[in-house]
Amino acid sequence: MEFQIDTSKNLQELLKRLNPGSIVKGRILDKIDDSKYILRIYGYNIVTESKKSLKKGEELKFEIKNNNNHLTIKLIESNQKLQSKRLNIIV
Repeated sequence: MEFQIDTSKNLQELLKRLNPGSIVKGRILDKIDDSKYILRIYGYNIVTESKKSLKKGEELKFEIKNNNNHLTIKLIESNQKLQSKRLNIIV
């Protein structure tokens, strides 16, 4: 099974748009394995890891927690309660 990650766009441009505390929407494009997913945010495909099971095609909201050397985002439940699970961006 092959997965393509869009590396043609400069990831630094995405990181400039993701400020800690901001809320963004993303879509799960595909599941790589039990805990890794391809997440699309602002037109960028990024590999992310989550202990929570996510579904392909699911649209989710995330809060940006850290954007320094390692981007960390927190999944927001649809009922607006924050979950304790965080997603780590791998790429």
